[in-house]
Amino acid sequence: MEAPQIFQLSVGSTFNGLGSQQKLYAHYMSKAAWGGSRIIFKQVSPEANLIFDFVMALYNSCDGDWERLAIRANLDFKEVQLFLDYAAVFLSNMGNYYGSGDQKFIPAIPKDKLGALAASATSSATTLWEQIQDAMFQTPPLSLGPPDQLTQSTYYPGHEIASFQEDVALVTKVMDELKILPENTRLEKRTLSLEDEVLDILQASVEESISICHVTNSPTPNGKTIRLVNGDHKDQLARINAYLEKALEYVSNQSQYEMIRKIQESFTTGNLAAYKGSQRIWVNDKAPPVETVIGFIEPYRDPLGIRSEFEGIVGIPDPDQTRTLKQLAKEADEFVYRLPWVNRECGTKGPFEKEVFKAPDFSSVQSHGTGRFLAETSPGNFNFNTARPPLNPITGNPIKNWYLPGQTWTGVFGDLSTTVDECRAELVGAYLIDDQDILSLFGYTQHGEIKPDDLVYNMYLQLGTDGLRGLENYDPATKKWGQAHSRAHYAILRHLLRDTNDLYAITCDPQAGRLTVKVNRARIIHQGKPSLGRMLLRLHIYRCTADNVACRRFYEDLSSVDDEALKWREIVTAKKDPPLAFSHANTYLDGDAVKLREYEPTSRGIIQSWAERGYI
Repeated sequence: MEAPQIFQLSVGSTFNGLGSQQKLYAHYMSKAAWGGSRIIFKQVSPEANLIFDFVMALYNSCDGDWERLAIRANLDFKEVQLFLDYAAVFLSNMGNYYGSGDQKFIPAIPKDKLGALAASATSSATTLWEQIQDAMFQTPPLSLGPPDQLTQSTYYPGHEIASFQEDVALVTKVMDELKILPENTRLEKRTLSLEDEVLDILQASVEESISICHVTNSPTPNGKTIRLVNGDHKDQLARINAYLEKALEYVSNQSQYEMIRKIQESFTTGNLAAYKGSQRIWVNDKAPPVETVIGFIEPYRDPLGIRSEFEGIVGIPDPDQTRTLKQLAKEADEFVYRLPWVNRECGTKGPFEKEVFKAPDFSSVQSHGTGRFLAETSPGNFNFNTARPPLNPITGNPIKNWYLPGQTWTGVFGDLSTTVDECRAELVGAYLIDDQDILSLFGYTQHGEIKPDDLVYNMYLQLGTDGLRGLENYDPATKKWGQAHSRAHYAILRHLLRDTNDLYAITCDPQAGRLTVKVNRARIIHQGKPSLGRMLLRLHIYRCTADNVACRRFYEDLSSVDDEALKWREIVTAKKDPPLAFSHANTYLDGDAVKLREYEPTSRGIIQSWAERGYI
């Protein structure tokens, strides 16, 4: 593992601009967010929580004086620095697999040297070392993925290769029938005997309970008992709820109060309907001085793209940037008319778009929010005219697919859902990048230092380089993509290469280790934009009409990696950038006031920040 490139996420000046009540709200919401760290460690690997404890045990044994520990272990400090770099990357990625790409990383310090460091510390460090040393250095597993010889996933503990797909399909069918949403669950398999297997749906909640899932056909389909087991991550969720309770004392408005109460209810019971209610309130909480997101949200690390990783964010809007983004959000509904599936001449947005686009009031404005799912909302009730179904703009024929009652985007599209959604969102931004009205909002005009044409050209160059860089996160051994965005970037580049006439030229020189991408600037608007529009239209219509079969055929073909691309990958991985790590601030109480402490952008600073957080 290379030494990381470390950045300080400095928020001091913005934080100090908050009022005392807002600072207290940010403080307790931040503690709630960081309180979910052990949930994330547990979601990444079986050993991640123990590795975290080991790092903290070494820090505490020397009070952060790593030179003293090196002398005690009779080690050259350069060797200790290798461990510090590993620890910083581990903490920044919330586990021993990269957050971008999901590949496992191991320490550059030799195993025996790290053992000597542990032996020179404390008995608890020595005990932890005995527990983690093999898993910490062992490969395979090489990456996160379905339980296999080369991959592992703690979303599916106890599963083996042979029956994994069958077991997941069985449980998914039961969960659909019983309307158990998957986002805050894991699936554990227990083999009691050759004839007796139990599949446990582990649901995150403070409350504990076990119930057999009775379905229409049989409580034990295929000879397997399926149980709903509440209480996964119960200790962490109880702690998070306690911090949320303190945050309630400092909310800015009634909406925030109701939002937090719904989140607490969801964390207590495991009921995701309550969580969805909290998100409806969140969307309508306009311009809060402190923005928060917390819960089981993004399914990036589930190899099936269904179950979500815990996430916690506390954001403080930057005044200058916020003004610009507010204006973009204000005009967003108008910009939606410029997307490929909207026919402005009809006076409406058509069947595949919501009549009113409501942009979320967050520091990052999403075009993710576009689109309208055509569905049978309940048995016999549809949100479109089934007598005259909308015409599919791809085929010109009436649509043949839609969402059935209870079906969701992630449930229908499975492992494709996240990467296709990210690809579609990237395409919306890329498709609109030349829009003069949007560019002028951000100050890009013909009178500015950076001209609109230069910005557009740079973006198309970026599409090319991002597509190639995305190959870093493709694993030839497993033939799997480890990162949703990387797969999306590669698919976009592949589409542009196939769908345009020499818009891009890629030159590969293996001997020199050089990979060059060039864009024909004169063809960007006439060829590049229409090509992006065609790809965007396909993904959008597939998504709106639940056409997972056509989507899979289209997207898997675009994101397949052939022999030529594998040669590109060799050069890309040889020139891979060092891993990124980030030094976060902490807040703490000084009497009744909240103070902020920032840390130096070094491996030591990152470890110190986690040690002083204290409540993980």
